[in-house]
Amino acid sequence: VGGTSDTAAAAPAAPQPTAEPAAPAEGTKLFIGGLSWQTTEDGLREYFGKYGPMDDVALMVNKHTGQPRGFGFVRYRDPESARKALAQPHNLDGRLIDVKLAVPKGALPAARTPNPNYPPQAKPPPGDVKKVFVGGLSQEARDGDLRQYFEPYGNIIDAVVMMDRGTQRSRGFGFVTFDDPAAVTRCMSVPQHVILGKSVEVKRAEPKQDFGPPGQRGGGYGGGGGGGGYGPPGRYGGGGY
Repeated sequence: VGGTSDTAAAAPAAPQPTAEPAAPAEGTKLFIGGLSWQTTEDGLREYFGKYGPMDDVALMVNKHTGQPRGFGFVRYRDPESARKALAQPHNLDGRLIDVKLAVPKGALPAARTPNPNYPPQAKPPPGDVKKVFVGGLSQEARDGDLRQYFEPYGNIIDAVVMMDRGTQRSRGFGFVTFDDPAAVTRCMSVPQHVILGKSVEVKRAEPKQDFGPPGQRGGGYGGGGGGGGYGPPGRYGGGGY
């Protein structure tokens, strides 16, 4: 039999299916509201890292000005770490902050569970409200314009013009949060407010439903004095993202 023997060619290996990246586990992402302007992403990571390993930290900023918007998100690797963070109140950079489970876009919780550290808040009396609704804004008005206009009335914690997510155009209204209800009273004592040459409507903002600490973003806000309905439900409610 001749010198070489034929060897059967090995069958090509079947292609291995590409593993899809695992989706984040439910109950691992937290909304963090009421943050100080001094708080950074590194500060968030350092503070919340003590509760467990994290996959992501995001501090939301105004895309036009680059200034912090006073809230952000952290995502833990496992739900147990998130539960540990939810189980206690938090004070970061001198501010009592609002921590709650983040709700995915398009999802509305069937029933919101109160944070045991912050019992449900009754509608505050007018003298305790620290937030004002500002309606009728011009399309050019931005967060900085609100802050600049209302600064003479008191120390501002947050000022935001609500934007349409699809078009990124102003929705014509916003909110300003002060650190003292007296500032809101001063705003209410002025019969007319004009911002960027346009007369605007200013009302006390009253929480529609809030399971977080007073003065923090919770279940959405409406204009006071019977105006209602201006506060976009779910915009901040439950920490939507």
